[in-house]
Amino acid sequence: MAVECGHGSEVERWSRTPRPVTRFPEPVRFLDAEHHERAGFAPVAARGHRSHAQAATAIRVRDPVASRATVVDDEAVRGAWGTSGMVTAVAVALLGCQPRPTSASAVPQGATALVLVPSATEDESVTEQAPPPSPTGLPPVPRLVQRPIKVGKAYTVWGASYSLRHVALHDTIDGQTIEVRGVIGKTNLMDAPSCAVHAPGIADPPGCWSPVPEFWLCDDRNDPLEDCIRVMGWASNYAQLYKAIRSCALDPPAPVVDSYWGKQIACPIPAAGATVVVTGTYSTTFTGASSGAAADPVMGILTSNSIETRAHPPAPARLP
Repeated sequence: MAVECGHGSEVERWSRTPRPVTRFPEPVRFLDAEHHERAGFAPVAARGHRSHAQAATAIRVRDPVASRATVVDDEAVRGAWGTSGMVTAVAVALLGCQPRPTSASAVPQGATALVLVPSATEDESVTEQAPPPSPTGLPPVPRLVQRPIKVGKAYTVWGASYSLRHVALHDTIDGQTIEVRGVIGKTNLMDAPSCAVHAPGIADPPGCWSPVPEFWLCDDRNDPLEDCIRVMGWASNYAQLYKAIRSCALDPPAPVVDSYWGKQIACPIPAAGATVVVTGTYSTTFTGASSGAAADPVMGILTSNSIETRAHPPAPARLP
């Protein structure tokens, strides 16, 4: 309902729409002290009442037209307000006010002006509605894949590196001779500088620096190199591989012994795509190169003693 009240040139308007009871109403605030006096409220002795419903019947409003005091009947207002909640009526009576209700039955007779505030009775419980759930925006829980540590007697690449990083398993594998099975993902043979590719017994020219031959052993051919184990120590330099590649191409293949390290070079020469089983010492460092030490604390380095080819590569190894 809506009520307009005027005193001189001062016009005030109140409007309120009924709504379901969710909490106790806020206290009524008057415009100023003068309006409070004109409202004709007695001291709120309603504080001693047991409920808001009894307090509403204790509020008296002065009717300047009838010059008599009337009591706001809370039961008369309840039907117009509906069953959504009891009404604690706060009557605001200003001189010269004329009610303008939105419906004929909205205001009971005998009241000059009403501001209706929904409240709860003693029999009704105030229920707080739970807020709607808000999306958290968290990603779905990842599905972890169980990967084997060993296949038969040989470690997988993941199993060997996992054991090396594991606190309880580190001492069982670090510095030990193990077998690791996997697929060669990449070699550094094509990265060899041309000055280092020649027959054995020929010295490299001054300023020619070349890395130690190595390849990356992976569980899958498409695995990133960061998830693969570096295999070193199977050839000392590219001059030894220059001879071994030609010897392995013979029919039958002629074995080649590395003249610097005194170990036999595997034949066929390791190439990308080949499935092999490497036997060697597994640790986090490799110190067999004269050019310096290499280290990999995450995946480790396997120093090869022997290489067994289980599946041949798509293309044989070659040098630039």
